[in-house]
Amino acid sequence: MISGNELLAYFEKVLMASANQLLTLLGTFILLGLMLYVISRSLRIIFLKTLGHNSQIYITGWIGVPIHELGHILFCLLFGHKINKIYLFRPEKGSGTLGQVIHQYNSNNVYHRLGNFFIGIGPLITGALALFAALHLLSNYPDIKMQLFSFEAQPAFNNGAAVFNWFKEMVLHGYHILLKLVAIQNIGHVTFWIFIYLIVAIVSHMHLSPSDLKVSWSGLKIIILLVIMINLLLIAIGIDITAYLSSSNMVSGFINTLMVFANMMAIVAFIFFYTLFNLLHLMIRQRWLNPFTTN
Repeated sequence: MISGNELLAYFEKVLMASANQLLTLLGTFILLGLMLYVISRSLRIIFLKTLGHNSQIYITGWIGVPIHELGHILFCLLFGHKINKIYLFRPEKGSGTLGQVIHQYNSNNVYHRLGNFFIGIGPLITGALALFAALHLLSNYPDIKMQLFSFEAQPAFNNGAAVFNWFKEMVLHGYHILLKLVAIQNIGHVTFWIFIYLIVAIVSHMHLSPSDLKVSWSGLKIIILLVIMINLLLIAIGIDITAYLSSSNMVSGFINTLMVFANMMAIVAFIFFYTLFNLLHLMIRQRWLNPFTTN
């Protein structure tokens, strides 16, 4: 006969293991996604205030938006959703929508519902992959690549100070990479300016829309439920897979590395263009450029 205290301890262990596993699998990705959202939004505001509303359509949108929508398409296909319509790039003045993927799925199919999380966050993955591909334009600068991928992609979530220091180090990494990129010998190369342009075009449209977040949340709820159900079974027979996930988390580790890379590139783009456009604002409008509000 199981006592009330034993049952309570069992459920507490299940919840703690589930929380740790979710942090291991998704914590870093979510934090990096939030950081990328802030930088991406600020970058778009910089262009909006300096070059006008159409800059996000004609300067960055024609490249960034299709890459964003391809992220939705990729995971729709992987998770068996039916795609009804695809608009890789179709700006609408009224709604402000620049592109769209309309899809449907069987709500009774757990795999389909699970896929909603990945469909929603798909633009972050394809955007990071596109940035990685663009990096090959700088193949003559292996030291930059080495610095990019020498950064640890997974912080220790059991220590708040460690997480803060991890973010601080990532920003410093991005800053040092920027200094190497804007060296005099690089600025004279056409590939440098193409790469900078691609960073801005891609990063400006990597952030998730409210509808993307809504779709992701519907899938995340399924992931949380599945993790709890698996732990209910495994912990009942004396198995805790938390340590195993932490030591062999190759898939999320690779994705987190891409996301760290995307954030570093976003930091590079933000510092570069904020410095440039802020000087223009000071000379023309006699005031600082605020990159955080549209007012």
